[in-house]
Amino acid sequence: MLYSFAGSAGPDEGNLLFNGNIVASNAWQGSSNSGSPLVFDATNYINASGNEAGIQSTTSGGMDALQQILVVEYEESAPAAPVADFTAAPKSGDAPLEVNFTDISTGTVSSYAWDFNDDGTIDSEEKNPSYTYETAGNYSVNLTVSGSEGSDSEVKTEYIVVKNGTSATPALSLSASSLNVTEGEETDVTYTVTGDDSPVEGALVNLSGCATGSGTTDENGTVVIAVNASCEGTITATASKEGYTGAELTQQAVSESESPVTPTLSLSASPLNVTEGEETDVTYTVTGDDSPVEGALVNLSGCATGSGTTDANGTVVIAVNASCEGTITATASKEGYTGAELTQQAIEASSSEPGSSSTVSLEVDIIPAISLTVSPNYLDFGEVTPGTPSESLPLSLQNKGGASIKVTAEVDDQENGPFITGLLLDQSIWSSYCRIIAAESSETSEAQLDLPLNYSSTGQFQGCLIFWAEAA
Repeated sequence: MLYSFAGSAGPDEGNLLFNGNIVASNAWQGSSNSGSPLVFDATNYINASGNEAGIQSTTSGGMDALQQILVVEYEESAPAAPVADFTAAPKSGDAPLEVNFTDISTGTVSSYAWDFNDDGTIDSEEKNPSYTYETAGNYSVNLTVSGSEGSDSEVKTEYIVVKNGTSATPALSLSASSLNVTEGEETDVTYTVTGDDSPVEGALVNLSGCATGSGTTDENGTVVIAVNASCEGTITATASKEGYTGAELTQQAVSESESPVTPTLSLSASPLNVTEGEETDVTYTVTGDDSPVEGALVNLSGCATGSGTTDANGTVVIAVNASCEGTITATASKEGYTGAELTQQAIEASSSEPGSSSTVSLEVDIIPAISLTVSPNYLDFGEVTPGTPSESLPLSLQNKGGASIKVTAEVDDQENGPFITGLLLDQSIWSSYCRIIAAESSETSEAQLDLPLNYSSTGQFQGCLIFWAEAA
């Protein structure tokens, strides 16, 4: 703050005083100083109740010229644009939480607008307000300040964190290494129990329904139970521990005919027959589910010996030299597959006696009149809400037989189960499904799960979709 003084009379020289403080030494020169006003910074000497200025004679030391001050001017600094800012305490705690907000904005500010949850509604117009948060959540706070030079806003995102006054009971989660087991066969199933994504030790896992048994989880949250289903149907697994909300899991005990089948190798040779005493390069081809099988071992015995391993195309070339006239047995094997066997013939070379003969090798691949293959063999509809259809999943039906077939569908599910109730094939209920597929051709169908709005069962369910083929 700058003050300006001018006077018409006074001592020949003197100090300029303000509220009894010398703010300029020997500043007054001559009996009149009106032509050049004295200017000084009086910021540190201002009194709220009133201010006095005067000239102190450097010779007498008195304030004999106080009445000679003619002009006192107050020059205020120019207003500045406002810049919003604030602090709060406390910033976190349990609900209900009272928070005190303090404005630390700069510039010229004349009004305040506080929005304590950033919902667009002004909650307070005080400079330093308080506000109570009643419910848990992360709250953003917005302060807008305004003045003669404009306005400014400051938003602090998720600035206030309000927690529940009491902690919620943690919930258990239960999973199994195998959701399906075979009826009548003992299967070791690993059950895993977690809570808040961490292993839970000491949880009791109990089985009921088509299989019974129980066990307690170890420090890794796992327990292995030997499951032996006594019937075809549902197994209910539950997990419980004091201080936790329990969990439940549904498994299926399926009949042996529905159990996963080990894929079978298929073996072919070109040429099929060889001549006794002559070395012939024979190409052996190994497939599984109509796809080449790499790494399969092909072994020869009988009238010729030898072996080789198939490449990425499922083929291996073996130099066959039959030592006798008769049978050569070729076998194909690989871990995880059912092996295959092929019989070849080593025939006698043409004799030099009068007359001649010629042998024609015969080969045929007989296909069944009715043969239906469906892929994929597993459909997962994910999470489905009654009244809202799931996404459509494609199914490929291939007729590998030599005649046209009529295909119908059947669902194996528990009573009033979700698949019996709401499985659609080509947008119609499964029981009305019927397709005609020509020989050696394929068709595509769409599967969808659409449960009625009043369907009340919840949880994880499994079932089977069976396609039946007959001559068209």
